[in-house]
Amino acid sequence: MKNIAEDHTPTHNVNETVDRAGGRKKANKQFFHFSSLTKPTSENKINLEDKVTLTQIVLKERYAMRTSSKGSRLLFCLLLLFVMSLGCTPKPADLLKAYEKALNSHDVNGIIRFYAEDIRFEVVGGFVKVGRREVRELTKWDAAVNGQMTFTDIVVSGDTITCRAIERNDWLRLAGIEEVHYGSNTIVYNGVLISSIKAELTRKSSQAIGQALQSITEWASQERSQELAELMPEGEFVYSAELAEGWLALLSEWREEMRSRQEVRNAK
Repeated sequence: MKNIAEDHTPTHNVNETVDRAGGRKKANKQFFHFSSLTKPTSENKINLEDKVTLTQIVLKERYAMRTSSKGSRLLFCLLLLFVMSLGCTPKPADLLKAYEKALNSHDVNGIIRFYAEDIRFEVVGGFVKVGRREVRELTKWDAAVNGQMTFTDIVVSGDTITCRAIERNDWLRLAGIEEVHYGSNTIVYNGVLISSIKAELTRKSSQAIGQALQSITEWASQERSQELAELMPEGEFVYSAELAEGWLALLSEWREEMRSRQEVRNAK
């Protein structure tokens, strides 16, 4: 199958809104500035730990600090304590850069730390995942298919980032698609944690995936019906590391079959 040429035109504009007035009380319960470190409570323990961890990641990324020597580790710790004493929060752009790096490293536990407990993750026309537990399964899928994400055209407005994104992975590659483009992405932060993500594929990318999936499922329904039923229970696309492995095996067979058929047609 030929690779699909991409444009960067979103299907339609996405305007993500955040009810700050209605959600402030809840947000304050979940997020504390570093000034509260001297009085930790059971309510802020988890998110406080996430904040410290993410701040460490951003500082290492920004200052490219090596912590192999005692002196370097001490300097880094002093810098971290200084930032903490100021009650500072890393900028969303720095957090997004660290998030992209984590995504591409496939460190599932590390990636989950970037999300709020009640994270809402939506791909328009695809799926909606709510909470860290559901998003974890999606993250495991991305790691299993060797996903790579690149954010571009980043615009920061307060606690909200809008951007475009390019995704590559082994599922797409085996399906004959080099990459897909998200023409519109809205990422909202609550402090240092991502509270919501809304992404939308460009029309061409959406069509490319739809056409490839149709071809694959038509072939598999005749040649590998049992495997297809396991991969798509009740016709639904399910994200998990285990099913990702099954999909890659099925796609490899399908790709080989399509290549053989093309060779036969060319020989006639």
